[in-house]
Amino acid sequence: MKNIAMLTVTLSMLMVSFSLASEGITGTAHDFKSWTWSDGEICKPCHTPHNAIAADLTGRLWNHELSTATYTLHGNTVLQPNGSKIDLGTTTGGQDKMDGLSRLCLSCHDGTVALDSFGGRTGSQKLQNPDAQGGFNLGTNLNNDHPVGLSTQYDEMKAYSGHYAYQPLATVTAGGLRLVDTGVALPAYVDRTGTTVTKTRMVVGCTTCHDVHNGAGFESGLLRGTNSASKLCLSCHAK
Repeated sequence: MKNIAMLTVTLSMLMVSFSLASEGITGTAHDFKSWTWSDGEICKPCHTPHNAIAADLTGRLWNHELSTATYTLHGNTVLQPNGSKIDLGTTTGGQDKMDGLSRLCLSCHDGTVALDSFGGRTGSQKLQNPDAQGGFNLGTNLNNDHPVGLSTQYDEMKAYSGHYAYQPLATVTAGGLRLVDTGVALPAYVDRTGTTVTKTRMVVGCTTCHDVHNGAGFESGLLRGTNSASKLCLSCHAK
């Protein structure tokens, strides 16, 4: 009887957990339960408790087919020692240039993989541009989109040329933004206060500005907060 009681409590806790998780999706652009290809489920198009196809990518128990596309990436400007600037223009990069979380987003939003390609099956319902479900097909040319991926390392100490300096990390976090921790250690440095700092490599990814589980009634575009008066932008960029 004791074991049965413990099992009942455990199952109840799991049901509450799944209920809370679904409440963050219900009514948003990521609520697919009303679409026939979703099997009437909220979590299944993205996640699975068993046999995840990309569990080693981010630990999210991913259930959706990943993209293998190569992207045209945002250009960059480099300041030379003599004060001149070199425009590096656009570059190309594959999935190895993307942070793991952005890869998950782009498995639907680059338009190369169908929404219903999950659970090991090949679907046919690709995002359109714009899409009736509130989604958006970014395509594989990301040159006209905010840079994301491993090339967008956040370094509040670096004096960037051709771009605005970044706000201190505490300001970014207070503004609601979430940088992606790649887990790659960076060399220790001395900050403005003379304190020696050791941190991991933080980059800008899709989830820096967007919260895919932020629930109905939040900002349009699943933003982490309002961008009124460019609040989100200025939480990161010192202008």
